[in-house]
Amino acid sequence: MRFLIAGATCTLFLPSVTHAADAYDLISPARCELRFNRLMNCQLPQVSLTTPTAETAVPLRTTLRSVVSGNCSTQYPLEARAETAGAPPVFLPYLQNNKEVRLRADGGAPVSAFTLSDASTWTPSAVLDASCRIMLDVRWNEVDVSSTGEAQALVTALNAEIAAAESHADRMEELMLYQRAYAFMSSLADRFRVELSNESMQELRAAALEAGPAMEWSCPYKCVDGEEGRAGKREAPR
Repeated sequence: MRFLIAGATCTLFLPSVTHAADAYDLISPARCELRFNRLMNCQLPQVSLTTPTAETAVPLRTTLRSVVSGNCSTQYPLEARAETAGAPPVFLPYLQNNKEVRLRADGGAPVSAFTLSDASTWTPSAVLDASCRIMLDVRWNEVDVSSTGEAQALVTALNAEIAAAESHADRMEELMLYQRAYAFMSSLADRFRVELSNESMQELRAAALEAGPAMEWSCPYKCVDGEEGRAGKREAPR
């Protein structure tokens, strides 16, 4: 996780990062019937577009942009619908040149596939000039920032996540050490209890109680080191 975040932080400031791109025809002779120098009865069948993805810690977006050339004037409001799992659909009015919409998967995860379909009932009715060409430009899984300020804010948020993850890891390590120390002390206490309650220890304790009066008689004064201790000794009566 830390490597993913650190690597993603670096990519925010690399200007030459390359992203996957696709192009798909929306209006062309391949999608329409060419009759009397006009494009008629255009069809936009549902299709699924896919791309390989990799795990990342930064939020991503996929940008869909219409690229219009030639004369595409028509009275009908044509648009396409794009939808990916875990996100609401987006609608692209593709007659507008360079019109952009963005797909964002849940949690900023990479978009591995989306479904493209016709969102207008007027598409077969539109009559377009034969020069009309409209293409969908797909820019897969770009970092979801649009300015230096947004990039800096994202880096700050990622650094905060790193600090929180490191603090959590340190705390977990301390708890693991405590658990090991507790297990050791619990085992040691159990061993002491067993040793203190076995038969040999009970016999030794009884012998010590029996020898208590004799020990008190043979050493009536406190047995201490030093001159005072030696001066205080007296010979036991015979």
